[in-house]
Amino acid sequence: MDESTTRTLIIIRHAKSDWSHELPDLRRPLSPRGLVDAPAVGQWLIQAELAPQITLVSPATRTQQTWALIAAQFRNGPSHSLDMRLYDASWRTMLKVAQSLPPEHSIAAIVGHNPGSHELALSLAGQGSIEAHCERLGRKFPTSGVAVLRVQGEWADLDVASARLTDFVAPRG
Repeated sequence: MDESTTRTLIIIRHAKSDWSHELPDLRRPLSPRGLVDAPAVGQWLIQAELAPQITLVSPATRTQQTWALIAAQFRNGPSHSLDMRLYDASWRTMLKVAQSLPPEHSIAAIVGHNPGSHELALSLAGQGSIEAHCERLGRKFPTSGVAVLRVQGEWADLDVASARLTDFVAPRG
């Protein structure tokens, strides 16, 4: 891996969804709590000085709403792209998505679902990860959860245990 380049991958689980409507899973919106928590994620990213240069979002309604509320917190709302591969994706599929990120971007976010988001963060976290974050991540990746992983080298070099988990939070509004 190219040791001169540090990249930051931000894995975001969508905010709390609303199960009160009889809608297909893909169309399920955010719940009232999710509508409050998602902007808190954006505020946390701003405070942590983590502005994604590229964001890939699952096509599900709840992930799109989550990202729209996060992006609205930034002065110049970061753009995003829908990535059909992220809906109901396994961690291995999500890893392939991350490995295909454009090399010109050093900070990227993926907004997805569990269990894929949880398993991807666990799989990538390797040596140098902050132990307390790893312990919390091992227990649960809650809605509105954010895992921040730092990697040395190119996106294509991402692999199991190749990153440092530097933050794991679940901001609440």
